[in-house]
Amino acid sequence: MSEIQDLAQSTCPRRLLEMRGFTNYESKSFAIEFLLAPMEGIGRKMKDHSVLDEVVSKLVQSQETLPSNVMRRNGPFIVLNEQGAATPLVWCFNNWIEPLSLAHRLGANQPILATRSFHGLLSGKAAKKNSLGALAEAYVDDLLSLHPNGPKVLGGNCQSAPIAEAMAHALISKGYKAPTLIVLDHSLQYCYPGRVVFLFGANSVNFNPFLQGKDPAERWRLQFESVDWAELPAQHGSYFRDPCIAELSARLRHQLDLAGGGSPTAFERCFSQLKRVLRGGR
Repeated sequence: MSEIQDLAQSTCPRRLLEMRGFTNYESKSFAIEFLLAPMEGIGRKMKDHSVLDEVVSKLVQSQETLPSNVMRRNGPFIVLNEQGAATPLVWCFNNWIEPLSLAHRLGANQPILATRSFHGLLSGKAAKKNSLGALAEAYVDDLLSLHPNGPKVLGGNCQSAPIAEAMAHALISKGYKAPTLIVLDHSLQYCYPGRVVFLFGANSVNFNPFLQGKDPAERWRLQFESVDWAELPAQHGSYFRDPCIAELSARLRHQLDLAGGGSPTAFERCFSQLKRVLRGGR
């Protein structure tokens, strides 16, 4: 466990370890809580790929309803505003109406690489949970075939947000720089060695922790390398419609402007290496 100990000491913010009461870097509880836990369901390999194949097949078939000016491929992602020169936004949506609306609002210079969640494609919470990791891996493979350098900004809303989170961890495990991770009406469970942006509806009682008498801000500051949050003037399910879509677009554009390039930081490299060690080099 000495390798884990050395990596942990160089990787993990001491303030986070102190908050969670970790005094022994070699403990299994530390390994599972901080880094191994995100890989459960995120990095899990499926024994039966029939469910995944069915979901991807349905997703590709659903693209047939899209307008002819949308770049469709034989894979999970579509490309909107493909001639745009701005930093691409990678987003997992819940239907195809959402990316069409967002692409129109952001303008022709803003490319969007869009895919979808399980919504309308797979039923049952257990089935979705068990398929999450494999789906994220498949999405990342397709994404990298389109965008080999990896995304700078990656996000998802509601049911799509856990998929975006899993994709971000999968990218890090492959050695890519941690993208800015934006989640809408979703709270991340695990640590993340990059920038995190939380967006919640000002009237989204079931998802906005600030409307539930909670203030997670201090925990977020300890849990993530960098964090920001904001409220949107809408309720759940209406963010990609007027009038809210104007503010959502402005906030996404701001995060795209902030997103930096470059190689993975030392923190990100250690984070990725430690996860590989904990998983036995897999």
